[in-house]
Amino acid sequence: MKTIFIILLFFFFACLNIHAQTVQTLNKLGQTPGGASAHVNWDIVGHKLIVGCGTSIWIYDFSNPFSPQIIAKRPFMGLVNETSLDGNILFAAVTHEGVFALDYTSPDLTILHHYDMKNMGDSAAYDLWRTNDTLYVADHKTVRMLKYNTASGFSKLASFSGPASYCVAQRGDYIAVGNKGTLLTEGNISVYSVYNLSVPIAVWSSAWLNVVQNVHFADLRDDIIYVCGGPENLLFTKSNLFALQFNGSTLNPIDTFFVDGGIPGLAQMNIMNMDSRNDTLFIVTTAAYDTASFPLAYMPIVDASGLPVDTMKKIGFVIPGLWHFDAALMHGTPYIAMASEWCGVLVSDVSQLSPYDTLGLYETGGWCVDAKVKNNLLWACHEGYGLIAYNIDSLQYSSGFNAQSKLMHIYDLNNHYFSSDLEFLNDTLLMINSSEVYNIKPWQMGGQPQLAYDMSKNWMNHLSIINTNTGQRMIATYDNLLGGKWIELFDPFNSINNFPVLAIDSMNCDSRAMCVAGDTVYYGKKIGNDIFLVAQKVVNNAFVFLDTIKLTMTWGTLSFSEIFGISVENGVIAVGYGAQFALFRWNGSDLQTIFTDFKPTQRVMDIVLKNNYVYVADRFYGMKVYDVASQTQAVLVAESKGTGGWTNVFGSTAITVGDDGQIFLCDFHAGVIIIEPFDHSLIGVEEKAQYTNDFFTIFPNPASDFFTIKINDADNAKQNTIVIYDVSGKEIFKKIMSGKSIEINTKKWSKGLYFVKLTDSNNLTQSRRIIVK
Repeated sequence: MKTIFIILLFFFFACLNIHAQTVQTLNKLGQTPGGASAHVNWDIVGHKLIVGCGTSIWIYDFSNPFSPQIIAKRPFMGLVNETSLDGNILFAAVTHEGVFALDYTSPDLTILHHYDMKNMGDSAAYDLWRTNDTLYVADHKTVRMLKYNTASGFSKLASFSGPASYCVAQRGDYIAVGNKGTLLTEGNISVYSVYNLSVPIAVWSSAWLNVVQNVHFADLRDDIIYVCGGPENLLFTKSNLFALQFNGSTLNPIDTFFVDGGIPGLAQMNIMNMDSRNDTLFIVTTAAYDTASFPLAYMPIVDASGLPVDTMKKIGFVIPGLWHFDAALMHGTPYIAMASEWCGVLVSDVSQLSPYDTLGLYETGGWCVDAKVKNNLLWACHEGYGLIAYNIDSLQYSSGFNAQSKLMHIYDLNNHYFSSDLEFLNDTLLMINSSEVYNIKPWQMGGQPQLAYDMSKNWMNHLSIINTNTGQRMIATYDNLLGGKWIELFDPFNSINNFPVLAIDSMNCDSRAMCVAGDTVYYGKKIGNDIFLVAQKVVNNAFVFLDTIKLTMTWGTLSFSEIFGISVENGVIAVGYGAQFALFRWNGSDLQTIFTDFKPTQRVMDIVLKNNYVYVADRFYGMKVYDVASQTQAVLVAESKGTGGWTNVFGSTAITVGDDGQIFLCDFHAGVIIIEPFDHSLIGVEEKAQYTNDFFTIFPNPASDFFTIKINDADNAKQNTIVIYDVSGKEIFKKIMSGKSIEINTKKWSKGLYFVKLTDSNNLTQSRRIIVK
């Protein structure tokens, strides 16, 4: 038995070693800037506003409050939850990436030290409290006590509290910890002495306190603690702010302020944060509203200075810009900054408690849900921020974090700035999911895109051109948020009778589950508890049924899964749903199953089939590449981690693979993450085609021992600066060339992807990619 155990153990570690040798970790090359604003912090000394926008930190100089300027940026791979400033060091709690110490004086917020919390499941940096050089980090399980040294970095001293510590604050000798329950179980507040972290001095819980969001000590008294109670129920129709009194041994509730009402599923009652001055509380409610401000969300202003004798009294409110997540009083000024999901950062004057006295609105980004690549531009779709076209080269980390990469921005007022998809009708007409069509020719000529026409089709989510026997038509999917999900066929050029529906079918499945190949559309359809892949051909402006096949789950049922992604290549259909994906084949008469691949920890949110590789957007992990050339099994060959989401609810949302093999992973918080190609067989063809008419050419590509850079235009063969970077952004070659060509020796270079940047005498820059094999 002992021998068998040793053999099995050896085999287990051998498998791990094989995995480590065969699965390539792909490097991240860049990402889109910013994201929806979720955190704000005020630097009273420097008059700077620190903003956590998605997975980035932006620093605004507010020396002139009427014209603030962004002076620093830094992207991360986790949602920025909290920051704390200590002189020239900015500490940041960045979800699954952990805790960073940043150089606050640097325009790139240079990383000084990093306490890594990756690969820890749902343990992450959700809250941070700092006292001098000691940091308390609530990681959703315990509170980690860290010591910071400017020379050696972070060291862990202890862990305490639990089992679901989510927020932390300190006052003098006492530490208050919020332990998160669920919407079905009670959370609690525990108070510890800094001299004994093993057992709490006092604990308080309530049936009304479930998803505790934050804790704060009062301004004027050390014995009062405010608790942001989160939603009280599953419908988010009520939320509470509790005031507790701590007498040294017990915690006792002395008052409760609540918000209620709301629109179930839309306007959430969720008190998740607050800021205060002299116990005047500015309460972050996420999306609470009252009749005075409807349909806008509001931030109640509450006087709590009379506690514990008097009660908390609402004395006013502020309009924070719809859904909002944080607030920071800008001490020394009459202003408050509010982190808004749809509006970025709003700054308002609260000196007179006037709810509409807004100083400014500063856009930071939105939640990214999809992206496409066309004409070497990245088109990114955001909830709350519309559609943006980016210059891909300027998004590279090697270009720095302050590069101007945004080329075009379309807000969709009819759809609350929510953009989920786009499609090009031709070279100049661009349609977005609000059913608006824009003429982008004026933009191509240096102006702005112009609205050409609006089809007035509500609830459209995803769309795709389909080529049929009667001409070009549009396939679109819809979701009315009330359970209705369907698919339509219409002519996007026929305005007679308001672009009438030519064909329609119910889906009752996620609206992303649609893909067009030729004149055939494949989509998901749910009937009862069963989910099907449906194939319909479009003939004579109608759906012609081809076949359907019922999906099966390798383990468990499909009751909690839907089809989220479909991709088609050469008659093979890849379908992603729940913890698995499956390959099917259309043989001309029916759909046939090729094989299914099941991973219990995987959640497939999107899928791309390209050149016998399946690219998966895994909500929890990030991006994975599988080799499916055998048509019998999926072999994991490459991967790259995403952000891991926030309490693993959000994360990777969609994936796109360019014709050159470059991978674009959409992340709800991080925007679009650019990942190096895995399939290098696609690189050379795309580079040659794309850059034939530009002012320099690279060959051969891929390269083995050398490659040549050739200036295409003799007039440009003057002084050109060549700089080459590796995928980490490190400069590995630089030279000024004065001739028409130069040969670069790569014999000593590591295999992989490199970026060649050429700047001419007029300071014009172009970039290329080169593979060294």
